Amino acid sequence: MLLSAVWRQESNLHCRSNNMVCISILSIDEAFEKWVKIIDCLPDYIVQERFLRQYYNAFRLKSEIKVKPYSVATKPNIIKIYESLIGKNVKLIFDELIEKAKIYNKLISPEQGDGFYKELSDLINLGAAPSNKITC
Repeated sequence: MLLSAVWRQESNLHCRSNNMVCISILSIDEAFEKWVKIIDCLPDYIVQERFLRQYYNAFRLKSEIKVKPYSVATKPNIIKIYESLIGKNVKLIFDELIEKAKIYNKLISPEQGDGFYKELSDLINLGAAPSNKITC
């Protein structure tokens, strides 16, 4: 899905000649490795999709995350949003998603030693899903 927007170039840096803005480029193999790290934290497709929507909705006010004209990520526009984010700065978006996916995983799959294990386990047992915002 998202990997189709990432392309391979011999150097790891690509500069647009018209305004000399340099962006980071990942090879397909590097992007795949990062994508695997993300989905390893998110057990199934429904959770992955929810996480991607919630990530964008929580951080869309940051200039490096905001994608015009999308004020909210929804099922119909999620692919367009992430294609755009990958096009802007693939390394940044993958690094951000990996970091936040690890936090999200702790919320949806708490381990006994985690600080809020009992409370999170109770919510999971009730069938509650994570809130629509991810906090830092």
